[in-house]
Amino acid sequence: MIKHPYEDILDRQRPEPMGRVRMPLSDRAAQFAPFAALTGYEQVIAETGRLTSSRIELEEQEKQRLDRYLNLLYQLGDKAPRVRITRYVPDSRKKGGAYVSAEGKIRRILPRRELVQMEDGSEIYFDEIVKISFPEAEDVDEFV
Repeated sequence: MIKHPYEDILDRQRPEPMGRVRMPLSDRAAQFAPFAALTGYEQVIAETGRLTSSRIELEEQEKQRLDRYLNLLYQLGDKAPRVRITRYVPDSRKKGGAYVSAEGKIRRILPRRELVQMEDGSEIYFDEIVKISFPEAEDVDEFV
């Protein structure tokens, strides 16, 4: 009969760690899980797939209309109606941007800084504006 080299310890109980609780098997398995070799790869793919819009160039007639609306809103001051301003916001990470609308009352217009301050604290520069509308007015000409 051939004697096994570890026959003297085969029937013994596994020793318990002294002063520590044994880690559950599920946690031990996590130690050997594959690591992410390409950290950030999924974020890069998601960023690449994110769509942006190109900026539309306004015709001269539309620029004049926006200028007229801004002048009117400046003159009306606190009596100005609620407005919806659509602006183009360039993307900080890639070429292009997005069109964003803000609706509310205008706190003030600063012509020297070419800036519109809304009551909610947001600031919109004149050169970002692509459209101004009056949601509460049936006919825009009643304000113009």
